Amino acid sequence: MRRIGDNADTINVSATTKHRWCANVAVLSFALAGCNSWHGTPLDGRPAADVGALRIADHRDQVIVITFGFTTCPDVCPLTLSTVKKAYTLLGTDAARVAAAFVGVDPDRDRPELLRRYVAAFDRRIAPVFVEGKALTDALASYGATAEKRLPDPDRYVRLHAAVASYTVDHTSGFFLVDKRGRLRLHVAHDLPAEALVADIRRLLGEAAPPPVRVEKPIARLTPAGVGAVYLRIVNPSGEDDRLLSVESGAAERVELHEVVRAGSVVRMIQREDGFVVPAHATTDLSQGGKHLMMVGVSERRERIPLTLHSSRSGALAVEAPVELSP
Repeated sequence: MRRIGDNADTINVSATTKHRWCANVAVLSFALAGCNSWHGTPLDGRPAADVGALRIADHRDQVIVITFGFTTCPDVCPLTLSTVKKAYTLLGTDAARVAAAFVGVDPDRDRPELLRRYVAAFDRRIAPVFVEGKALTDALASYGATAEKRLPDPDRYVRLHAAVASYTVDHTSGFFLVDKRGRLRLHVAHDLPAEALVADIRRLLGEAAPPPVRVEKPIARLTPAGVGAVYLRIVNPSGEDDRLLSVESGAAERVELHEVVRAGSVVRMIQREDGFVVPAHATTDLSQGGKHLMMVGVSERRERIPLTLHSSRSGALAVEAPVELSP
């Protein structure tokens, strides 16, 4: 088989053939250039907020698709959920690398069990997320979304069941895409085809993720009072900041992030609910007399304490801390 450019052969190409070839290259180049643009609208890339049971840090290395809606929506919400279902089909084996969540915006009517059944009717891989009150208000604000009850025309909907006709909910539609690092990246319109949503998801899946943090020298010290402290070093080898958000342990009722602050001879132990920052290319030390993990209600004396650290970028990290018994 002869190939263009082989040294052994010289192939003459007519002017017409050259013209057609160049035209095809131009069309192909334009098409490839179009592939470099997103179908959705790029967002600012800030860390995505947890919503109810949806913890962003638990989905590291996954793309998360978040949408808002309510069960008595007759048009947009069913379309949205059907699009997610089709997207899962189009993704094939990559579907396992994508998490999807439907956040209810009508908690007065859509109680958890009803929301669960409704979402499961479309695809059981979509997680129903129930939040209400301030938690819902905060979730909407963090994603730049809105939801507002609106009373319909009673004469127009006179034949509908009273619970359905009492009000509808105007809300932000479409899909919010969170990348593998937990950053809010895109908003994709609800009326775009599933193929467009999948194209943006695949592009996010293809992005290289920086290495996660690692933990060095963990040690736990317990007291006879059933409390204790864990000290360790968190190393961040990447060029992006991270933040330790929370810690869980099966060996304690709860684990809190604390810091000892000194004013003269007075010391105060302050709970750091916003977590501990781990700067890029740096370390954060949790050491005696400073930052530490406080364990409350330690269940029993043991040689090692299992811990799960949740970080904003690195996600969940399981470690074990050897126990040093205090007198």
